[in-house]
Amino acid sequence: MKSEKKRNPVWLELSGYHVVALKPDFDEHAAELERAIQRGIPAYPDPARGDFYDVALEEGWAYIHVYGDGHAVYLVAYSRWSTVIFNPENLSFYKKLGFRIEGAGRIPSGPNFWVMVRAPRMQSKAG
Repeated sequence: MKSEKKRNPVWLELSGYHVVALKPDFDEHAAELERAIQRGIPAYPDPARGDFYDVALEEGWAYIHVYGDGHAVYLVAYSRWSTVIFNPENLSFYKKLGFRIEGAGRIPSGPNFWVMVRAPRMQSKAG
């Protein structure tokens, strides 16, 4: 995994913009993102792409593109801060992504499971 350079957030406040979810799975997060950008939210610029940002929402990270000409914000990707793993072979993969085991158990007459969480990678207070 590449080491990530610390990025400083910018303040993203976009009244009059609407959010477009690029996948139906993101629809539930689009409304939350739209409220957040209306009131203002810290956003971490993507150093490789202009007008692309990572933003922290209630339950995970959103990767967005701000399209100024169309007064639109495209919700490109979304990643939750927690996940449940049922296959122990997947634990090392998620650990490499920054997840840690928060709990574990066994479903009666079923498989073992692990609850893994990760903190926001870039969340910091500017200033």
